[in-house]
Amino acid sequence: MKKSLNVAMPIGSFLPAQGGAEVGLHNIALRLISRGHNPIIITSFTHYIQLKIKKWKLPYKTIPLPLGASSLLEINKHIGFFIYTNYFKFIQKYFDIDIWHVTIGYPLGVAMVHYAKNNNVKYLIRCVGEDIQSIPEINYGMRLNKKKNSIITDYLPKAKNLIAISDSVISEYKKIKIPESSIKYIPNGVDIDRFSKGGDKKNLRSNYGINNSDFLFLSVSRNHPKKGFHVLLKSIVLLKKNINDNFKVLFVGKNVSLLKHDVDELGISENVILHEEVKIKSNNQSNNLEFPSNDLVEIYKMSDCFVLPSLIETFGIVLIEAMAAGLPIITTNAQGCRDIIRNGKDGLMVETNDEINLSEAMKTIMSDKIRNNYIACSQSRVLSFSWDNIVEKYIKLYLEILSASNSG
Repeated sequence: MKKSLNVAMPIGSFLPAQGGAEVGLHNIALRLISRGHNPIIITSFTHYIQLKIKKWKLPYKTIPLPLGASSLLEINKHIGFFIYTNYFKFIQKYFDIDIWHVTIGYPLGVAMVHYAKNNNVKYLIRCVGEDIQSIPEINYGMRLNKKKNSIITDYLPKAKNLIAISDSVISEYKKIKIPESSIKYIPNGVDIDRFSKGGDKKNLRSNYGINNSDFLFLSVSRNHPKKGFHVLLKSIVLLKKNINDNFKVLFVGKNVSLLKHDVDELGISENVILHEEVKIKSNNQSNNLEFPSNDLVEIYKMSDCFVLPSLIETFGIVLIEAMAAGLPIITTNAQGCRDIIRNGKDGLMVETNDEINLSEAMKTIMSDKIRNNYIACSQSRVLSFSWDNIVEKYIKLYLEILSASNSG
């Protein structure tokens, strides 16, 4: 077996978008290169063009997916599969692909299962969240669409190698009759060394007008109903009534500025800072592109506690980023969140939509003794999520798949 692998990596959304799936695949690709392999990112035409416009320098090849194939798959799956199959065949031959590492169950995962049925290809599929999970109350999840759900539940159970990044994803796989033997657990990762570097908290805070004496809670996520920000805002109201200490809650993420009206209505503007998504905006000079941005790493480092009040997560990569930065964690007993803090062992956990107990947890963590205890928990737990270790697991799986006599 050759030492250097050509790894095709289709993903529906990629850089310059900077969500968990996009950043995760970028980090995997970087580490594959450092180990002598050749990753090829295949993403939507839109993201491909955006990268070209930004002129970002990336150390791996990026190519576009066929335009409109995803929409056609929903309209007429036979036409959609025909387009994907012929595209995959071309990529397979042109780049001499050894293995396909597919990120997202629909449309790319199901299309790969269909393609592999009559072709000798090796692959794995990693679902990202909305393609496998759902919450009808907030209209979250692809599987709420009957056509998409039918295709997902028909094709994904036929895949031989499905990656689950959390126990919650394993549970979702089993619900649609995916055999346990086909499920491989490999979580997301974090660059521990980068987050653990020291920083001058006082100077960092001065850039955001935050006093060094303020207890600073941090919550990093896009403003989406599944993130539970409305619950956190109510908790801030309660905390403000119950303590005399100075505290602030810093929200960082896409569209968090839209929370301003609620913040003003609740009378907590002096305790809340809303900061839009901290993104890397340009990369014209170096291939060494690190995510998240240095500015966001500094925000983690200047904070005292991390709060994630989500209703559902696939993994919650911000949790392990916060752990790597040495922050104690408060989160919810929600899919994806409880997997990271192991049902409260590695952080404080409250039920979803429970502003009263969330407020109490925030009050509790302000005790130095309790906070220091959970800092130690974070520093110990995050060692399980080193990107270097995660990529070694992927490479080991690649080799196991390639050595198997039959493909899925």
